[in-house]
Amino acid sequence: MFTLARLAAILPGTALSDAMTYQNFIDGSWVSSATGNTFENRNPADTRDLIGVFQQSDRRDVAQAIEAAARAFTRWRLRTRAAPRRNPVPRCPAHRRPEGDRSPAT
Repeated sequence: MFTLARLAAILPGTALSDAMTYQNFIDGSWVSSATGNTFENRNPADTRDLIGVFQQSDRRDVAQAIEAAARAFTRWRLRTRAAPRRNPVPRCPAHRRPEGDRSPAT
């Protein structure tokens, strides 16, 4: 398995801090947390291996994400007819029952 720690051992001068900084995906955009703070996530088997730097989110970020999801749901609901929402997976022709057959599907 490839890790930054192994890369650093192979290539002298490679910084372990080359790990990616991740942001929150809210309302279609990658954004930093409202706190502006981040935290490191390290491999517990080798704490020299920095997996990534992540946003330290708080209630404001959660509220913003929930509001964005509610807006997206409303737009989706208005653009999608009720029938496809009721049955999101179309029935396979092999499993269709003859017209008028009310027996339970097998």
